[in-house]
Amino acid sequence: MWIKFAINVTTQFPTMYGSPIHVGDPKEIGINDISKPDFGGFTGFGEGETPVFWECGVTAQSAAIHSDSVSEYACAWAYVYY
Repeated sequence: MWIKFAINVTTQFPTMYGSPIHVGDPKEIGINDISKPDFGGFTGFGEGETPVFWECGVTAQSAAIHSDSVSEYACAWAYVYY
């Protein structure tokens, strides 16, 4: 119930984070060990709970910083430009 509610609410804000990019098994999107996040701390989830994933600006920032092919990068509220 709460997942559908979260999707319905966040879908209304596509210029922010919008709807989740994935619901369910983290391994399906390349996260092999969810207890070891690249940024921040692991918050955990309990028995019967389903992980839900939204995009994150930190991912794009990290990709730009570590890429040789990106010549310009700027970030503004609700927008990421390459």
